[in-house]
Amino acid sequence: MLPEGGRAVVHRFIPGSGINLEALGPDSALVAEIGTELARIHNLEPELLENAGLETYAADTYRRRHLSDLDRAAASGRVPPTLLGRWEQALENVAIWQFAPTPIHGGIDGRHLLVEVRDAEPKITGITGWRRAKVADPADDFAAIVRDCEPDTTTEIARAYAQARSTRPDRHLLTRAQVIGEFGYVTNLFDALAQGYPDRVREATGWLEQLADDVGDTELIR
Repeated sequence: MLPEGGRAVVHRFIPGSGINLEALGPDSALVAEIGTELARIHNLEPELLENAGLETYAADTYRRRHLSDLDRAAASGRVPPTLLGRWEQALENVAIWQFAPTPIHGGIDGRHLLVEVRDAEPKITGITGWRRAKVADPADDFAAIVRDCEPDTTTEIARAYAQARSTRPDRHLLTRAQVIGEFGYVTNLFDALAQGYPDRVREATGWLEQLADDVGDTELIR
């Protein structure tokens, strides 16, 4: 307890630095480690997070939260219609949102995966950035992987993950991860609008326009 109120947590120093997911090849020793570490998080008992007072979401409740954010995105007038239609189609497809609520980190990307070389091999030493931990969709923790990694690398991470999970991952995991990863650009727009910085709003809008060009008319549901 701090004298002025609130709490501070002290833990031992975790060595290592973040990684660049875009540069991660499918043959990297880190690929299996990333999949295994994600599985370890998702294998935790939900009660562990629930008893700590963290948020818990049923599958359809979580899907509806995304739909609510989609409505906000449409109301902003800054999201290309092609993206809005693409995401709406995915979110209205209830079948792909049938997941078992799972303990998740809530937003893993390369910055949070601390890596150190030991005995000439890179090893994950820790995972940081737990402020969005909750019981929800395991696809959240694959969003940055699907967005930033090469497809072959994503496939190998998912394979290692499936082997280490205590239950079989649902078959729509990576599809939802792609939706969530793309929708992250909308979160950047929301943040920029809330802060009221025109330059940041223009930048976030530009990212969305670039995303619309990149995905074109490619199929999202697979």
